[in-house]
Amino acid sequence: MIDACDDASDLTLSYFYKLCATFQKKKESPPEFYRSTLQYLTYTPIDTLDKNEQCEIARDLCLAAFVAETIFTFGELIQHPVLSSLDGTEFAWMPSMLKALNVGNITDYDTLCAAEAGKIGGFPIMLSNQALLRQKLSIAALIELIFQRKADQRLIPFANIASGCGVPADQVELLLIKALSLKLIRGTIDEVDQNINITWAIPHALDMAQIAVMKDNIGDWRTKTEGTMKFVEDESPELFT
Repeated sequence: MIDACDDASDLTLSYFYKLCATFQKKKESPPEFYRSTLQYLTYTPIDTLDKNEQCEIARDLCLAAFVAETIFTFGELIQHPVLSSLDGTEFAWMPSMLKALNVGNITDYDTLCAAEAGKIGGFPIMLSNQALLRQKLSIAALIELIFQRKADQRLIPFANIASGCGVPADQVELLLIKALSLKLIRGTIDEVDQNINITWAIPHALDMAQIAVMKDNIGDWRTKTEGTMKFVEDESPELFT
């Protein structure tokens, strides 16, 4: 009924998505809770929520993002102002873990887990999903590895993936199959030559460092394009004689 209503007010949608999020939290459905809560925040001015409400929402969103089996990119949450409500609280480690998982930064993730083991251990849901978190970290590292490469360098050897994603060599193919099945990447695996040809990777929100990489890639592409154009211009007279 809400979807069919073109003139539903922001207040109506705010209450609707809050109700959805509460229901899905009771059902223990992290992906649905995550999406509904972000929708709730879309229609709810952040300054209408007190500090405790913001902190509770941010904490629950982070936990849902960590353990949802279908959520692998967190740019929308990382950029949301509600996350700043966790600064200086006992949950301050959550945004840092979210950022490490979002770009597959294995070093930062492992350092954080060691430093905040006591606080992380206070959430049984985190302890029971350690394997899932590690898988998310490896897949994010794979996507970041693809992103860092230029368009003509997307034939990636398994050995590079093993070292870049922190997985044993004999588990690289399983990692790739998982990423392909989740439709996070597209490509063709060559088991004989032990490589994968990547044709597409899921887009995600970029931080300034990633935008800088994209800027450099665009610059390289422009240089190559200009070089090709110059070559065609120089050779054209001979082609027509």
